[in-house]
Amino acid sequence: MSAELISSDRPDVSVITDIARLRRLEESLTRAALAVSESDSETLYNDLLNSLTSILGVEGAFIAVYDPNDDAHMNMLALRLDGKVRENLGYPRKGTACEEVLERGFRIYPSRLSEHFAGPAEYAYLALESYAGYPLVNAAGHAIGLISVVSRRPLTEPEFIESVLRIFAVRVDAELGRLAAEERRIRLEDQLRQAQKMEAIGQLTGGIAHDFNNLLTSIMGYLALSVERETAIADPVLSGYLAQAHRSCERARDLVRQMLMFSRGQRGSPRAIELGRLVTELLETLRHTIPATTELLLETSPDVPLVSADPLQVEQVLLNLCINASDAVGEAGTVRISVKHAEVHGHFCGGCRAGVEGKFVEMCVEDDGQGMTPEVLARLFEPFFSTKETGKGTGMGLAMVHGIVHEHRGHVIVESVAGRGSRFRVLWPLGSRVEGDASGLLDDSPAATGRARPRMQGSVLIVDDEATVGEFMRELLTNWGIEATFVKGGQAALDLVAADSQRFDLVISDQTMPRMTGLALARRLHEILPGLPVILYTGYSDKLDDAALRAAGVGTVLRKPVDLRTLETALAATL
Repeated sequence: MSAELISSDRPDVSVITDIARLRRLEESLTRAALAVSESDSETLYNDLLNSLTSILGVEGAFIAVYDPNDDAHMNMLALRLDGKVRENLGYPRKGTACEEVLERGFRIYPSRLSEHFAGPAEYAYLALESYAGYPLVNAAGHAIGLISVVSRRPLTEPEFIESVLRIFAVRVDAELGRLAAEERRIRLEDQLRQAQKMEAIGQLTGGIAHDFNNLLTSIMGYLALSVERETAIADPVLSGYLAQAHRSCERARDLVRQMLMFSRGQRGSPRAIELGRLVTELLETLRHTIPATTELLLETSPDVPLVSADPLQVEQVLLNLCINASDAVGEAGTVRISVKHAEVHGHFCGGCRAGVEGKFVEMCVEDDGQGMTPEVLARLFEPFFSTKETGKGTGMGLAMVHGIVHEHRGHVIVESVAGRGSRFRVLWPLGSRVEGDASGLLDDSPAATGRARPRMQGSVLIVDDEATVGEFMRELLTNWGIEATFVKGGQAALDLVAADSQRFDLVISDQTMPRMTGLALARRLHEILPGLPVILYTGYSDKLDDAALRAAGVGTVLRKPVDLRTLETALAATL
């Protein structure tokens, strides 16, 4: 029977033809539904395309999604052509039939496809005649990709093709949603583990720094007392020994501050700054810091918003990143610094692993060095972790960067591939507001501490849980002419003051003590003797609230290791 006879106008023949067509459509849709339900996740995409090409009788089919790094390109998740699984490809979206599907929904081009679209260059030799595609959508209903079929023959029955593609698209949507949810779960778990690890390391580091600070306070203090005695005998050799010991203590003090910066985010003195201008001013310092064989380039964008930050801490961040970048490029290479207004989406902080979204001022340091492996990236901001040779780094540089930036409520995005260099994007929040302690450290070098000082008078109670620190403070103040008494712990101090309320003119206390902190002691003393002044010393002065200090009668807070000239100034103003 010829095709013309089948297309006859006889009613009985038309009915039979429609019934047969509907039955075939029903069977095909049932096959499609079964194929979708029976596929497992490991081979899901290829199984679906195998069933799809069989049901529609086409030579090829593919599933593609937006490239996560460039939505102008598409990445294929699966491709089946001429009965075989092919290598997945990426291709530009613009000017393709896929672009029409993503923007307008289901599309079919039943014939003469090449007259409508040039298509990806990889398909030019395939002589494709027809195309049909259906969009894939996420939970919010936004198009994220598509499932498509192609053929060397014209496509017919567009309604049927759309129905089949819709069934397969629903299954692919579900799988992509499952994978996205799984990825979010893994990312959140990783973020939680990272936060717990960094918190644990921070607590350990902070504890070590606290104990080390106590040791340094007494060591540097006794060195200063030794210098005062040395001036009486005028021994230049001994003076040199003491000066060298003091310089070593200063390096140890700086290391402790870096540890505290990481563990508790020591805040500086924030103010509104133009980051581009500040970095430009620091450029000359950087040129003297890194080797002359390293090319240093700077690019700053105009109209960058102000940020609220401590300029000295910004300098520390930039200096650490540039030194690391210079080390990475080796004997010769390029380090690029840039400052710009950046809008960030879909990135994650290299330190805390939190998602980063929004507008920032970005300070970027990029090098063309050796790059980093995923294993190194995973531990990059841990204290004391370093890939440098022994003796060439403490491993605290990036840990300090992490502490400073996060204290400013910023983030650090790290992009690196082994053999291709690294890029550190430091993101400072717009209009960030960070309160801080503006006090600085005065010179406590042997030359400064060895000068003659006037004798003082008064009675001072020293309170500390560390006997070595308390005894040093007592001996120091005694040498300065003060009647000094040391007790161990807050309760002992309360008992002594309660027994003789007129005995002491001033109380000097450590802040971090068991059972009763220095601030708690000050409150209790203020209740007993409202006029009794109190000086606290601590490694965490920025964690104390100014209003709470004033209410407790605390007039001065000193930072450990205690700077002797600052202490002398505070005593002179109080006694």
